[in-house]
Amino acid sequence: MQTCELYQRFALEEARNASPILEQLANLVAQNDRLLGFLESLPPHKRQPNLFFGVVRLLSGELLEGDSFAAFVDQHQAQIFTTMLDKRTQTNEPARAATLLPILAQIEGPIALMEVGAAAGLCLLPDYYSYQYNQKEHRLTPSHIHPSPLFQCRANPNTPLPNRIPDVIWRRGLDVNPLDVTSTNDMNWLRALIWPEQSTRLAHFNLAVDIACHVKPVIDPGDLLEQLLGSIQSVPSDATLVIFHSAVLAYTPIEVREKFRLMVGEIDCHWISNEHPRLFPDIADKTQTTLSNEHFLLAVNGQPIAETGPHGQSIDWLPDAQLPSMN
Repeated sequence: MQTCELYQRFALEEARNASPILEQLANLVAQNDRLLGFLESLPPHKRQPNLFFGVVRLLSGELLEGDSFAAFVDQHQAQIFTTMLDKRTQTNEPARAATLLPILAQIEGPIALMEVGAAAGLCLLPDYYSYQYNQKEHRLTPSHIHPSPLFQCRANPNTPLPNRIPDVIWRRGLDVNPLDVTSTNDMNWLRALIWPEQSTRLAHFNLAVDIACHVKPVIDPGDLLEQLLGSIQSVPSDATLVIFHSAVLAYTPIEVREKFRLMVGEIDCHWISNEHPRLFPDIADKTQTTLSNEHFLLAVNGQPIAETGPHGQSIDWLPDAQLPSMN
């Protein structure tokens, strides 16, 4: 995909109706030959909009707009270039737990959670968060005493709203570049990736970081193909293993995705995928519903289940969803 098209698509499918600033900046980049030329001097996998905008925000202290953004990039090209090579897009959005909960709540007994692409592990703590579906209609609160973020999630009538917080007795993450919740630099990078207008996301992120500092989820360093089997060796025998990922596999080559999918299929687990429907087109083709490019497709063991908001803000259960047995 051409860099110009990449930014046009980001503006249309991701930033529109979610971040006016990023929509405007993405369109600016798509029309600016100097900015496109700078991006094309980077390796293709380092030209991502979220990475570019996050790095500029990190270095400038704020996300500049319009001509100020272009001028900052012109003046700090070397530093931006080096930082983009060093950083990865690791948007660690804990609110996505609200879209996983309707699945996790249907698993009887204790759960072992394994997250691929865990970053700092904030999505590994679904039992520590509070949830409110459809405003005041349905609310769940954990028994833990830590102050928890309240994730508000719109759910369509087909969605089986969870009636309990899952019993998670083991949790572990895997990431090629694990981030440390006690590191100011690491957490500032994740804050730079939060879209600028979304102050509630930032407040929720800060609360989730406080919880993670207490729980200390283990994040193993390593490649998803090479390290996954080793990371799950310590799963308790009485727990149901759930391997999940959200907005991760878009950053891997197609052949890696397919090898990962085959490997997970040979593990005794439930596989929850929360990714753009383009990543596994054969899974998307299993539903008769016309899927939106602005949402993720939530799938369980390769079966399409629901469309979800990229930041956990909504879940729309598909009318023809066939959820595998979760026992």
